[in-house]
Amino acid sequence: MTPPIEDTRSNASEDKDSITSEESSDHEGSTYSDGPYDPEDTIVLEMPDSILERIDLEPLKNLTEQEYADGHAPRFGKSNPEIVDVPFWSAMFAAQVDPYGAYVILQESHKFPNYNDVDDFWKPEPGNSTEKEGAEDQEQVSCTCPRRLPTWTFTKRFGQTMTQLPDGRLVFIGGEYDDYYDPDFHVYNDVCVYDANTTALSDANAFVVYCYPRDVFPPTDSHTATLVPGTSDIYVIGCMGYPDQRRPGETPVYRLDTRDFSMHPVETSGEKPGWISRHCACVVEDGTAIRVWGKKRRSFGSQVYVEGDEKQGDIVDFEGEYLLHLETGRWSRQA
Repeated sequence: MTPPIEDTRSNASEDKDSITSEESSDHEGSTYSDGPYDPEDTIVLEMPDSILERIDLEPLKNLTEQEYADGHAPRFGKSNPEIVDVPFWSAMFAAQVDPYGAYVILQESHKFPNYNDVDDFWKPEPGNSTEKEGAEDQEQVSCTCPRRLPTWTFTKRFGQTMTQLPDGRLVFIGGEYDDYYDPDFHVYNDVCVYDANTTALSDANAFVVYCYPRDVFPPTDSHTATLVPGTSDIYVIGCMGYPDQRRPGETPVYRLDTRDFSMHPVETSGEKPGWISRHCACVVEDGTAIRVWGKKRRSFGSQVYVEGDEKQGDIVDFEGEYLLHLETGRWSRQA
C-alpha cells in the first residue's frame, strides 16, 4: 500500500518495508525500500518540504497574540491519549512552515506588537526560562536551550514516521526538530493524524494531535512504525531520544491502537537488539513477527546505544537481523 504522497519518514504496511529517516551531519537524506524484504536494496531519497499538496497560510496570519502565547510550546498529555486542540498547532500544520517561517509570517501580520523584529522571538520569555525551578509543573516541555521554550512544529521533524491506515489517514509519530543548539530543538512524543479525504485544511477533522504523559510514551524519534496487516496496531520500535532515556541492552517497543490512539508499552524478552535507532523494520510474510535490521548507508548507518566508559555510553553501528514475535513479545536474533 503506497501513500498518495511520497514521504521519506516512514510507512509500514503489507508487503512494504518500514521507511525510517536518518541523519547525516546536515540532517538530510532518508531511506526507502520498496517490495519484498531485501537488506541490500535500499535507496536514498531527499526529505520533502511538505507532505501536503496544498497549504493555507491564513490561519497563521489570523492568529492572535494570546493564541500564540497560550499554545506555541510543546506539551505532554494528561491522559492516554489526550486530544490537544490548539489553534497555533493547527495553523502550523496548515501552513507547513518551520518555527522561523512562522515567526516571519506572524511579524508580517502586524498583530504582534511585542515582536518588532524576527530576532525578538529568540529572546527569553519572562517566566518561561527552561532553568526555572518547577518548570515541569507547567505541563510544557522544556528544551536544553535556556533562552525560551521551543515552538511546536509539525514540519521538518527528523526521525518522524508516517504510516498510512487502510482508510487513507496518515499517522505521524514523534520526531525531532533540529539539534540541541537550536532554541526550538525538541524531541516529540505526540501522534499527528491527517485525513487527506477532508476538503479543507481548516476542517476540524483534517488534523488531530494526540498527546501522552511522558511515562506512557516518552519522547521518540528515529524509530520505526509498523502497521500489522489485519489489525489496528502500529508497533513503534526503537528510539534515539534524549541521552537520559537510553538504556543499554533494552529495546523500547510500544503498540499504538489506531481505534482510539491509545499507546501501550510492550513487554519483551529474549535476545533484544538493544537501544536501536535509524533502523529498518517490516512484517514477515505470515504476519506473526516484525523483522528489524540495520546496515550502513553512505558514511553513516543505523545506530545502537551501548554501554561504554562514559556515563551515557557510546553510539555504534547496528548490524544483524532480529525478529519480534508478536504473540509472545519474544526477540530472537537471526543467523
